Amino acid sequence: MEEMMEFRLVFYMNGTDAINFWGGRSAASPLAYYFHLTNPKEKETKVLLGGSFKFQGLGEFHSDIKDKLEELAEASEPISLPKQLTIKGEHIRISNKAYIYQKIDPLFTQDEHEVFWEATINKIGRFKSEEQKKYRLGTVQMGYDTKRGQRVGEKNCEWRALISKLVRRERPVPKDNCPWKVYNRGKGEQSFWHSSGMPPKLRNNVFVHATTGKWKKFDKSPERKTLTITKVTDVIDDQIKNSHIRESLVHELLKKIAARDGWWVNFEVPVRRGRIDFLINQSRSHHWKVIEVKLRDNPGAVEQLQDYLENIEKEVKKIKNSDDSWNSYFGPLWDGKGKCVKLKGVVLCADPPKETVKEVKEGHHDFDVWIYKFTFNDNKLGIKIWDAITKEPIAEV
Repeated sequence: MEEMMEFRLVFYMNGTDAINFWGGRSAASPLAYYFHLTNPKEKETKVLLGGSFKFQGLGEFHSDIKDKLEELAEASEPISLPKQLTIKGEHIRISNKAYIYQKIDPLFTQDEHEVFWEATINKIGRFKSEEQKKYRLGTVQMGYDTKRGQRVGEKNCEWRALISKLVRRERPVPKDNCPWKVYNRGKGEQSFWHSSGMPPKLRNNVFVHATTGKWKKFDKSPERKTLTITKVTDVIDDQIKNSHIRESLVHELLKKIAARDGWWVNFEVPVRRGRIDFLINQSRSHHWKVIEVKLRDNPGAVEQLQDYLENIEKEVKKIKNSDDSWNSYFGPLWDGKGKCVKLKGVVLCADPPKETVKEVKEGHHDFDVWIYKFTFNDNKLGIKIWDAITKEPIAEV
């Protein structure tokens, strides 16, 4: 193979509080995209990764590469990768391999400021509205289905990447002797990793480059070994063994369920007096739910939850228009001026929840009580969650 320069995309996924993410924290976690791509129940085996990307880090090749790809995109459908271009007499490859840099993963606790995930790009381009809807992560579509999402609408003029595969490395991309280079306008070539251990301060993404020979050597390095993640219990088992869990195990397991099952999720969201544990939407046919997690039967949680719901509704009803909704953690609940979508309160506590159920009934609250029980299969931690009243199963891992 002829030695040439090869560019690869590095996406930035820096979501933390997810105040402005269409799909909540699931949209900011590669884990949710991974489970979408590997879910046998999903009809579509490709997904649009995150938001749009920009042509950054290309240096003197920027205009020529962008113009060439723009020309190809106008003449046909989105462009299949890899793609070889001839720029100023040089052969340049735009790779179908990409990476995800994260400050921190909101659903899967791991080291900060690292690259753990590798993606395989199927196509890049400007996707039509119907294509975007077809290939969106389910939680992102939930965001578009909210009132504020409908007001803003879809942007067909931005470049996006359609991926067909996502794998998680066993170890992050090494920062020492990393071959990745970035062209910085006016400053020439520089390393992707600064001395601070972070990449260039750019929005959304950057293109990194190396020669095809160096990429080949990088792709064969022993650090590239990937983990086989088949179930949420595998993720949890790995996390318990290899990293610090910041919240309770119930919280962590619920986050993984959200990633696997495609729930819209945000958590630890501040309200006037305290923080709610979870704001979720299981699907477009479900109500939005505020979940208060207790480690045992706790009737006091009912009054606490009622207070949270009242505060949330007051905040949402103060939102005047779609633009203002982006400044609220509860913007997706806005249903037009002075209106809030129907909210469901849920207390999630350990079995048996006798006092909590009694408090809900006697107080005539329209709340659900979910109960959980830890399970251990093949020496791995799991959880069962079901409705305390109807006994209907909610989730299990």
